[in-house]
Amino acid sequence: MIKLYTALVTFLFTNFAIGQNLSLDQVLALRTKPLEIVEEYLTSRSWEMLKAEAESNGSLGNVGFAYKKSDISDQAESFIGYIYKSSDSISNRINMQINILSKYNNYMARIRAMGFILRKTQVKEGEVIKVYTGKGVAIEVSTTTHRDELATTTTYSFLICEINEYYILWGW
Repeated sequence: MIKLYTALVTFLFTNFAIGQNLSLDQVLALRTKPLEIVEEYLTSRSWEMLKAEAESNGSLGNVGFAYKKSDISDQAESFIGYIYKSSDSISNRINMQINILSKYNNYMARIRAMGFILRKTQVKEGEVIKVYTGKGVAIEVSTTTHRDELATTTTYSFLICEINEYYILWGW
């Protein structure tokens, strides 16, 4: 009986440790890491790489990942776009899209708990956009709804970048 219990606990621990969505703290920490660290970290947690575009002529590179991606469609539980500049990790950005309300609520609770300040809220082109700042970082949270003949889907996006860069590129 003890062997069965030990095997069950080991299986559950391994399953949760290997394949997991990310906490907000993990996403924030990834932003300033080099590409090779980000790629290894995400793939070791069952994120699947979808695309990779190298830096060129002053434009930033972009690598996309999906978590729990469907084998028959482009739908997934979450997506991450890691936008990077090899020579300057401070300029790196992360754009994360999640499709689960409970995960969105967890992220929003963590943003508030970390002391981020809401700077702006607006409705623009069918999206509710909120901008939070704190700890040298800007987090733009966008909520949008897509309708088709079968269902209505709500998507939550988190753009995370250095605060001064956000202000220069998008203002408040």
